[in-house]
Amino acid sequence: MGRFPRLKYPKVYQEADKLAANNALQRTSLTPHRYKRLAELSGGELQRAYLAMLIAQDTPHILLDEPTTHLDIVHQLELMDWLNQFRNEGKAVLIVLHDIQMALEIADYIAVMKDGQIIAYGKPSDVLRGCGIEEAFGVKVTSAYGVRFVKKDNHAVY
Repeated sequence: MGRFPRLKYPKVYQEADKLAANNALQRTSLTPHRYKRLAELSGGELQRAYLAMLIAQDTPHILLDEPTTHLDIVHQLELMDWLNQFRNEGKAVLIVLHDIQMALEIADYIAVMKDGQIIAYGKPSDVLRGCGIEEAFGVKVTSAYGVRFVKKDNHAVY
């Protein structure tokens, strides 16, 4: 399905489309599931199937909303590697994440939103030093032992 937008009339898959799909299945470790219906896949497999469609589509712009949902840690790290590869290939990559640690680690730029408005934007180190994260999430940012987020009432630590 990832190649469908690239097909020309009469919408027949060519050899290049089949190669792109097979490459995407291999990159996402889904080759053993190639003949399954989407409804037969687990949550993590389904998420990887959508990523395989994105890889097969080979678009210059990538927009992902919470792409790590339902992925175990190894596949989350693999996804971050793919996103870095896409960026290095010159693709524009925009992702929405609630995992602040991951965003700080992988992003070139971060936009922090609260109530649908951007309240902080910049390089991760600049956003971290500013008050955007504290304002948006009601936490205090400390860096005594790396970056830590502490509830403002100081009762719980993440």
